[in-house]
Amino acid sequence: IKAIDNKDFENKMLGFLKEAALLNNIDNSFVDFYYNFLKQEDKNKLENMLSENGKKFLMDFKAKNSTKGVYYKLPIDSIEFINKMNCKEILFSTIYFTKIPCTIWGNYNKFPIFYKSENDLTNYKNIAQKYNLIIE
Repeated sequence: IKAIDNKDFENKMLGFLKEAALLNNIDNSFVDFYYNFLKQEDKNKLENMLSENGKKFLMDFKAKNSTKGVYYKLPIDSIEFINKMNCKEILFSTIYFTKIPCTIWGNYNKFPIFYKSENDLTNYKNIAQKYNLIIE
């Protein structure tokens, strides 16, 4: 998936990811989030880059999650934060959907998608087209 303008891309990816998460349900939507494995200096840099909403999200994350984990459920209210971190290249995460299998790498300008079958791809391609994202 790719878009031309960064803010435009961020907004379109947000819509895409929310729809994909709803399609898969929360029990089948996951993210890897490596915050717990950053050095303290890098955590401080990250936190200084965040908006107030981002800082609140991170505080909630720390309160709810183990310091040992990497993989987490992807609730709808976390998608905006994860998407922003990926799009702004602050902290990369990979997103996994398992009901309709798909993995989305968040560390490339094009956000590659890996899928199990052509039928699975069709579901995501239809959502991507709705948000004027380009499938390559």
